[in-house]
Amino acid sequence: MGRYFDMATIAFNYKNHDSWGKIGWLGTSEYYEFWGSVFAKDLTDFFKGNVILDIGAGNGRVWHEALNLGLLVKQLHLIDPALDVVPELALKSEIFLYKKTLENLQSIHCDIIVFKQSIHHLHERMGLGMFDALPGKTFVNFSMPANPDWPMSPELKKKFELSYLNVRDIVKNTGKKVKDSFLYSYPVETNRINWCLMLEQRFTSILHDCDDDFISREVAWANNNLPDTLGFFDHLECVIFE
Repeated sequence: MGRYFDMATIAFNYKNHDSWGKIGWLGTSEYYEFWGSVFAKDLTDFFKGNVILDIGAGNGRVWHEALNLGLLVKQLHLIDPALDVVPELALKSEIFLYKKTLENLQSIHCDIIVFKQSIHHLHERMGLGMFDALPGKTFVNFSMPANPDWPMSPELKKKFELSYLNVRDIVKNTGKKVKDSFLYSYPVETNRINWCLMLEQRFTSILHDCDDDFISREVAWANNNLPDTLGFFDHLECVIFE
């Protein structure tokens, strides 16, 4: 049975973290299956037989899908201050669960560190010092590219550009080397109403510090400029470095 370590946490510097990955396409079974296939097939040579630590693992459903597709890992350690994994995953003996933040995590020997949309939060709090707390030698990072395909207003695009964190700059500043990189694109089919609901729920971290006026302007822009039916790609760049 998976071991669950529920200890005192330091809150992340953003709101409603426990809702992430549960809004719009980010909470669909198709989305988890897509990323589970990436982990189990495309990245199997990096993951198989290793001890893995996933920082910001959320509900763990991507790993659940990957393991169901045949990915074999020695151990999988999942950490998130709002960790709430699916029951089937918690029952696996190779799974270790930590409902806490990296600052409160005791040293774990692991081979691979995984960040999926979480490295910018760690960098904001800890800077390059975050690597002092990370015991792995290989890092697999998933982040949005500099120019996302989301249907955004010029105002939101500018906000994203100002907040964009180039992972390659982090790698360069630590003296580590990029070993490989891939661009993954999940096709999204939705509508303007659902997109506006996602904006109102501040579905992504860049919106969490926006005031109600900013959200209202973005929703108004969407209603005035977007068609009823939307189709675009949700891109994530995978950078593997050591």
